[in-house]
Amino acid sequence: MGGRRININLYNVCEPESKVGIRAFNGVFASRVDMLACRAEILNAEDRALMKMHLKSGFTFRQIAQVAGTTEAKIARRIHRLSSKLVDGEYIKCLKNRERFTRMELMVAKDHYLDGMSIKNIGKKREMSIYMVRQVLEKARKIVNESERKRVK
Repeated sequence: MGGRRININLYNVCEPESKVGIRAFNGVFASRVDMLACRAEILNAEDRALMKMHLKSGFTFRQIAQVAGTTEAKIARRIHRLSSKLVDGEYIKCLKNRERFTRMELMVAKDHYLDGMSIKNIGKKREMSIYMVRQVLEKARKIVNESERKRVK
């Protein structure tokens, strides 16, 4: 995630569900919304707030953009990108194979795949060498590729 970060006042966001929220979706789509809402809990605070505003409170991209003080297009891109990562992204595949990872390896995968952190920044945050971070991400890529191959067969 390059560029400027979106700052959201979480106190303005964390309101109870509105009537426009999850209950407004019907059928199969509602179960996908429920799944996204549950998986949104693994996101960082800002991204989680965006997803909750959109999925649970029923805010439009325009309304979220006004709260965040940014453009509607930027909010739409971010929510769509987060949704695709939460539906079947690399980190979700890592979680499905969590028995093959240590706790630290899962945290590195989350930093990289969900939060979009660079290898250098992950190394600083986790107090690991760049070499070790690369090894963990290479292991994650192999496991993700294996799970994709199994799914295709």
